[in-house]
Amino acid sequence: MPDYNQKDIQEVFASYNRLRAAIHANPRFGFDFDWDTFCKVLSMLSIRARGSRLQNRITEQNQYQSIPANLNRGDIKTLDGKYVELKCSIVTAANDVATIRGIRPWQKLDAHLIVIIDFRNEDKPETYCFWLNKTEIEEECRTLKAGAVSGTKVANRANTNILLGFNLNVDKEDAHFKRWLKRYLRKNILL
Repeated sequence: MPDYNQKDIQEVFASYNRLRAAIHANPRFGFDFDWDTFCKVLSMLSIRARGSRLQNRITEQNQYQSIPANLNRGDIKTLDGKYVELKCSIVTAANDVATIRGIRPWQKLDAHLIVIIDFRNEDKPETYCFWLNKTEIEEECRTLKAGAVSGTKVANRANTNILLGFNLNVDKEDAHFKRWLKRYLRKNILL
């Protein structure tokens, strides 16, 4: 492992802050980069900004249509007219579980596109695109014991629209992840 001193840390931090400022100043920053470099750009953003940037790139690359939030039909409409909610999770050496949040079972959707970017190999992140129809995401919420991501149990008793979330262990030996790879993996999503 390299030996870093205080000056090295200060220089890296200053460079990192300049790069983050450039990324935040341009919502299309990284769109013309290869996928691996674009993923590294995403890793420097907040979870909310990361999701929006990823959604915009996938929408553009696949010629999907962005959907206004007030339609309550997800994030994108595919070329064949399917309404899709897009979710993204980044996995790292420090966090090897994909965290999927904001599942809205009441929405009138056709599918969920869940993109997991695995950064545990620093040289080349591995990307998984999972496509689950409405029935499948509801089944996975039960199987993976999805829970409310906001509110308390008492507050949610009266709430019919509860945001759900679940974790997925990104390990090729994990039974749930194996099932996802077999049933839901899509290789035809342009990144």
